[in-house]
Amino acid sequence: MYPLFSFDRNIQDLYSLFSPFIKHDNDGLNVVNFKEGYNRFLDNYLPRNPNKIGNSGVWGFVNENDGKLISMLYDRFNERSNLDDFTNLNDLEMPPHHDVDFQKKRLLKAYNTLEIKCEEIAYLFNLVVNYIFFADANRRAGGTSTNAIGCIWSNIRKEWTDQDVCEFLIHEMTHTLIFISEHRNKQFTSLDILADKNNWALTSLFAMKRPLDKGFHAIIITTNILLCREAFLGHPVNKAFHLLSDKLAEQTIESIEDVLSLSNISKLLTEHSINILLKCKELVIPFIDADCTLNPNKV
Repeated sequence: MYPLFSFDRNIQDLYSLFSPFIKHDNDGLNVVNFKEGYNRFLDNYLPRNPNKIGNSGVWGFVNENDGKLISMLYDRFNERSNLDDFTNLNDLEMPPHHDVDFQKKRLLKAYNTLEIKCEEIAYLFNLVVNYIFFADANRRAGGTSTNAIGCIWSNIRKEWTDQDVCEFLIHEMTHTLIFISEHRNKQFTSLDILADKNNWALTSLFAMKRPLDKGFHAIIITTNILLCREAFLGHPVNKAFHLLSDKLAEQTIESIEDVLSLSNISKLLTEHSINILLKCKELVIPFIDADCTLNPNKV
């Protein structure tokens, strides 16, 4: 979960999960055998997961002619659970997307920007993301799913800036890293009790009450977005995908405080997760009074 935690910490955590499945060669650990180990890990723990096939050590776009994979991804992203609080949350239309070329062009440009601006994020993205596929939807601009870890659905908007698309990739990579982290450090004491509306809390992305798993993810994501803006993206002057930094910081702190104020929080989140929220709060508080306009957009 970078940059909330250091790049080395992220690599160590991922390696501890994937190492039993990594086949080392004479050159030691490299991105190809690391990624192959990741996909064997997914095969072992999530056999329904549509994992990367072959020996490529890089992420890629789903081939529009691969009807079987596209149909599988469409089904996985449309599956619902008792923690889905929005009706027709994804609202995906069956591919193909109406403008695949636009999607590919903008996403590749954003990934190349991340490679230049922050090699660590580009490395982590390439490691844990296998596929990006495209599908139209009325409400959402993309997402990830625990039913398809390593896959990103993209429906990015034409009005988005280059920075928005970079932040979209960071946003979805963070979701993926949190999904994976759950296999190393338990985050919630019980997913069943999270569905109870008495256990919902404000989210930093929407400033509305949602199930706690959504709120936990959102806090980490908005913290990472603020840290990336400060470190190499710069702070935007117009809102599109994410809020402007002052409002994003304000809502992140409000969300953290709302989550931690739940009277039964220790029965909902593990100590590990509570400590993550406290770390997020420590890192976000300086943005509350900061003049982010002094560090404007750099993308």
